Amino acid sequence: MTKLNRISLLIIVINTLLLSSAVLFLFKNYQTTPEYALSKLENAINNRDAETALKYFDIEAVFNNKMRQSVAEIESLEKEDGYPPLFSVAQKGLWLEQKPDVKSKFLKSIADGTNQIFGDIDFDNFKIRITGKYARAKHIGYRAIVYLMIKTDEGYWKIIDFEYD
Repeated sequence: MTKLNRISLLIIVINTLLLSSAVLFLFKNYQTTPEYALSKLENAINNRDAETALKYFDIEAVFNNKMRQSVAEIESLEKEDGYPPLFSVAQKGLWLEQKPDVKSKFLKSIADGTNQIFGDIDFDNFKIRITGKYARAKHIGYRAIVYLMIKTDEGYWKIIDFEYD
């Protein structure tokens, strides 16, 4: 083998290693994005994989956030109208009564394909804005839904709340 051939072979090997490293780096980086989490959630829903769906959609955090928002709305109206906090306490009681079953109902609905939380959302069609360890994923399309996501200590993102824009 001539010196020129060895140099050419060395250049090819170095380029291949650099390209492989770049691809690996990009894939590892992609795995830590909200887009990747939404993709995994969509796959879990389509494959009826309840445990994976639960990894990327924190049903307990979503439930707690919705409960707080609902009770806060009623408390605000009560304060505005000068009423004692009767309805907000009752509202919180109704929410808390449902709490023990929320996770199991969510898991069952994913496993049997009856989940209505996500409908037919195209999880590839989001505009995402990241601020520190939080992200807002706004669906671009006919359903103006916004998911609030948090980056976990393990490095993946999960949904902790949602709202309609």
